[in-house]
Amino acid sequence: MLENGGSRCGLLIENKIRALRKARQIERYRMRGDEGIAKGLWDKFLVILAAPQRYADALLTEEQEFLDGYLTYE
Repeated sequence: MLENGGSRCGLLIENKIRALRKARQIERYRMRGDEGIAKGLWDKFLVILAAPQRYADALLTEEQEFLDGYLTYE
C-alpha cells in the first residue's frame, strides 16, 4: 500500500513466472481491491501484472479490462 497526503492506494500485484493462468484470477484481484475499499484498508487500488511478455500477449480482452497495467520481465 502507498500512502500520500492521507490517501491510501492498495497495490495488488500478480507476479507470474511459470504458472498457468487460472479462471477469473485477474478478475478476483479486482474483487479483492473492491473489498479492501469496503473494509477501509485503502481509498483506491491498482491491479498490476508482472509476467513474461508471452504471458501478457496471451491475455484475453476481458482479462485486460481488470488490469490497470502490466510489467514484462524482458
